[in-house]
Amino acid sequence: RFVERAEPWERLKLRMLNGSHSTIAYCGMLAGWPTVDAAIAQPALRRFVDALMREEIAPTLVEDLPGVDLETYRVELLARFANPALAHRTAQIAMDGSQKLPQRLLGTARERLAAGLPIARLALAVAAWLHHLRGTDETGRPITIDDPLARELGALQREATLQDGNRARAL
Repeated sequence: RFVERAEPWERLKLRMLNGSHSTIAYCGMLAGWPTVDAAIAQPALRRFVDALMREEIAPTLVEDLPGVDLETYRVELLARFANPALAHRTAQIAMDGSQKLPQRLLGTARERLAAGLPIARLALAVAAWLHHLRGTDETGRPITIDDPLARELGALQREATLQDGNRARAL
């Protein structure tokens, strides 16, 4: 498409496609699902990502995007995510989260918070990324953290874990 302003189209892609893709990647990796299609095949995750796009992301895309029906786009994205021929690895999508999440999830969360709107699903997506930074999935298997800020994020993760442990002992 040739458009006068690329920004609304870029926002659409970054939030709907990339934001939900990152959400699938972090939730999928933590559960041990190696590919996007395996992760989105799980009914609970599919419902979650569908609701994330429909209820929290799409309402932030208020600019006119001629020819785009957000409902149709959401359904098409879910079908694309479920395509096993793509074999998109969750670990690959999860790379460089510190660089990707500001555009993919955090901007949407900021806008919703500024408008007094809930961010429960966006918060869970960010929490999945933070949980991923522990370096293990839910079964205790190691996860490689491939991020330019891995060292700094790991130190912050260890500090937060230590503080949580100290608070728990104080109670």
